[in-house]
Amino acid sequence: MFPLEDLLVSQLQRGSSITPTNAVWAAGRMTTADALGDVLGGLPVITAEPDAAVQVVGALRGGWWVATAGAVLLTLVAAFAIAQTLATSRRRELAVLRALGVKTVELARMRALELAGVFAMAVGGGVAVGVIAAALIVPTFVLAVTPGVLPASSRLAFDVTSLAVALGFLTVGLAAVVVAAAVAVARRTRSTTAREGVG
Repeated sequence: MFPLEDLLVSQLQRGSSITPTNAVWAAGRMTTADALGDVLGGLPVITAEPDAAVQVVGALRGGWWVATAGAVLLTLVAAFAIAQTLATSRRRELAVLRALGVKTVELARMRALELAGVFAMAVGGGVAVGVIAAALIVPTFVLAVTPGVLPASSRLAFDVTSLAVALGFLTVGLAAVVVAAAVAVARRTRSTTAREGVG
């Protein structure tokens, strides 16, 4: 008799789904392989690979990164939509502020600082909530899709370098949205429409 989950783990480690008919399976410490071979009359003993869990779970990383890239793209689209909505709803304010003597550069700087502050708080809050959610959900999800491969006590490990790269792309994209919004404000305040609105 042999635990089915242990048999599944060993098969995943070997990359095979077929169990040889003349094989004897045993559970125990890796260091006892030679002693087991002696007991079996010198038959060869093949042990499991110690890093199999990393290899099996590593196959899931591609899907996680596709999801991360999609989240970054959706975030940038939402940020652009926010900037456009803000520009449309505050178009009349530009004329009023220009009439009060606020310079074009100051108006562009105000819009840039406003958007940058909102985006910074959103990114900070998103990272905090994302880390907490990942710590609570991801280990359980991985254990559910790879039963028997990882111990129940496995902890979530973050690839800091890769996450920093993803966060860097997001930051650069948000910065581009902020700069584009500031340039649009400056262009509108210099336009004839803005001058007519002031008059």
